[in-house]
Amino acid sequence: MRARETIAYIRGMLDARTSLEAADRQVYDAIVAALAALAEQIEENERRAEDQQEHLEELAGEIAELREDLDEVVESFDGPQRGSSWSFGGSDEEDDSFSEEEPLDGEEDEDEDLLDQYESCVCVHCGHVFFFAPDAYEDEEELQCPQCGRMFALRE
Repeated sequence: MRARETIAYIRGMLDARTSLEAADRQVYDAIVAALAALAEQIEENERRAEDQQEHLEELAGEIAELREDLDEVVESFDGPQRGSSWSFGGSDEEDDSFSEEEPLDGEEDEDEDLLDQYESCVCVHCGHVFFFAPDAYEDEEELQCPQCGRMFALRE
């Protein structure tokens, strides 16, 4: 029997008894009312648990789809991956699926020219490393850290 059915059975037994004094009947009625409230709360919790289970199953399906999409993206960049699904754990093995392509004529020189225009800098406040174009700043001008937003002198 479910809780509600058992409580209804107990209530019926109490109602059938005529020999109970009024004070005893009030106590028993209060106990039955408390049991009924508990049974109602249990049923509500069961409904919520079922809803949560359905929601979790939907999320699991969405996660599986995202993993498949991520596998496709990774494969499009790196070629086929070892294993059939994306792993968030690192691997000590070197990834040999990546191969450097030979730069096109003049492309390497352009990359070097771009790199020469920037310098690396470490924020004195938070330690964040970032690049900046020194030609865009005057000698005494302060830099603003993109991580913490605090200002500091360019040449410290």
